[in-house]
Amino acid sequence: MRFLVGATCLLAALGCGFEAAFERATEHHDEFASQGSSGSTSAPPSGSTSSAEAGGPHPVNTVTGSSADTGTDTDTPADTGDPSTTQPDEAPRILAWTASAADVWSVGQVDLSAVVTADVIAVDVRENGELVTTLLPPALTYPWAVLGEAQDGVHTWTAVARSANASSAPADLVIAVDVPAGGQPLWHKVEPDPALSFAAAVAHVDQGALVVGYRQDGNNNGKLALRRYQGSTVAWTRSVDQWSKLPAMQGHSTGADVTLDPEGNIIVAGNLVAGPQSYVAKLDPAASKILWERPGSPGEIANGVAVDDDGRIYLAGSGPVAGEADTKLVVWSWDRDGLAPWLAEYEDTMDLNHLRSEKGTAVVRVGDRVIVVGEAELKDDNNEPYTRTVVVQVTPGGELKEGETWISPGDWGLEDGAVDVNGLGDEYCLTGWAGSPPTALTRCSDGLQPWWSTLHQPGRTARSLSHNQRLEVVVAGETATDKTGRAWIEALVPGGDLVAWTFTGNGADEHVYGIDCGTWGPCLFVGVSGLKWMAGALTP
Repeated sequence: MRFLVGATCLLAALGCGFEAAFERATEHHDEFASQGSSGSTSAPPSGSTSSAEAGGPHPVNTVTGSSADTGTDTDTPADTGDPSTTQPDEAPRILAWTASAADVWSVGQVDLSAVVTADVIAVDVRENGELVTTLLPPALTYPWAVLGEAQDGVHTWTAVARSANASSAPADLVIAVDVPAGGQPLWHKVEPDPALSFAAAVAHVDQGALVVGYRQDGNNNGKLALRRYQGSTVAWTRSVDQWSKLPAMQGHSTGADVTLDPEGNIIVAGNLVAGPQSYVAKLDPAASKILWERPGSPGEIANGVAVDDDGRIYLAGSGPVAGEADTKLVVWSWDRDGLAPWLAEYEDTMDLNHLRSEKGTAVVRVGDRVIVVGEAELKDDNNEPYTRTVVVQVTPGGELKEGETWISPGDWGLEDGAVDVNGLGDEYCLTGWAGSPPTALTRCSDGLQPWWSTLHQPGRTARSLSHNQRLEVVVAGETATDKTGRAWIEALVPGGDLVAWTFTGNGADEHVYGIDCGTWGPCLFVGVSGLKWMAGALTP
């Protein structure tokens, strides 16, 4: 998946907004930069069963406080079944102070929870003596986000309950953290099946990956294909002709992008090559049943798809201009049932002769805006065409905000363009290219306009981006090597001035087309290696 739809969930887990989350993620950027991609992967001690992976089993560590005014041990409070039996003249008590994991070996969320007597009005939570938050009944759980190896070490979490007139004795939890550095290889597969020749995009699903791409059938026609991985193991593979009810989709088609809606249903985008013609479909989580599908009109091309928290789908691409040879940027949308469609179009107002083209390459919903990025062709003083990045904003109802369109000033060279966009909270980051010869360029926003830009080293090509658990911006593509390509994935510390880590593949003729680091879990990447379907994973 090329767009982080669940970024708001991550921000909620961190208990902060976009800027505060970025500030927290940059606290240890020096350590990230010095470690690079050479850090060793940590593993639990032999025989340990502790785990902090999201969705997995957790040990429960319970520590009980004691009465502050009498010193009476309350490790075994009277089992009355009703904490309200506490006498009014007694100090408040912490009946239990628990963590969902005592030993943390991978990034993820650790829940700290308190059970208290009925007279408690607040619980102060400290990490290594520093106040982190104050919990108010009945919500007495704090989600602690373990983002990376910068948090390695022993953490003592202390809870103190307060009533109107007194405080409890402190209760402590000790949690050990030892997680691997980012960018370390976990698995890598190049499919031996020659029919699987192109993987275009990837989305996290449960503990695995959902990949969209292209495969050939027995008649040498390309087919839009989906493949589900459970870890590195293939669970199933489906071709569009196994679910589509449209005769046209039995012909030559290819996948463009994939994402999941809030219920886990699959939203897949692609194109019928002849025509061309865009295509979007909604499938059940196993891709065994089609819920609905929508073909485009001839000349339309789909490049990116996204879904919001309400299940509304947004498809970005381009469409033909009537009577002209150029194209216009288009974003299409449907509700969760494939109904209430709308489309918004953008054509550069400086293109008075309509002889230049605009196209949308990717889309994401951020806050109350739908952000579409792409490329717009302009003309210089000599009437020669050149390309610039364009960012178009649309309301969730389909109204084009023409006054809030941003076109790059070309600050990294005469030309640049955007190929992907990713949302985080109410902001967005995009990646693409700049200069001649072109090299990878990444930008992030503060409102409408990008507030920082990073030009990557020469020879890098960017094709996709995501955010990892540290809120670093992870860019994927390839680096030129001996007139061929090699997989290239790089994480930028928020602010763009430092590289946290860089991964470079070992194979020849590798191209990464999609990356998704999910809310928790590995950074999944997909693409092509020697004209064969490629998939892999890195530590986030």
